[in-house]
Amino acid sequence: MSNWLANPKARRFWAALDPQYTAVEVTAMRKVEHIEQQIRELTGGEFSELRDWVLGQDWKAWDAQIEADARSGKLDELIAEAQSDYAVGRARPL
Repeated sequence: MSNWLANPKARRFWAALDPQYTAVEVTAMRKVEHIEQQIRELTGGEFSELRDWVLGQDWKAWDAQIEADARSGKLDELIAEAQSDYAVGRARPL
């Protein structure tokens, strides 16, 4: 199944049907398409540098989400379950 958002004609068709719905999406996709084109034009070294930066940003976001979840108590039940499993011997050293 093709991604209709990747098809400019399909996006224009849906925008004509419902301009409020797609105005933001179409603008965002044009921006993404522009970025994708720029990425395709990178040298191998430039692509590696970009990949490393994107992965670093992804890890930072992941770390921030885990820290926020820990502070908010979202992980408390999982931690308690793991501690309980460990206490009754349902865990093994890594």
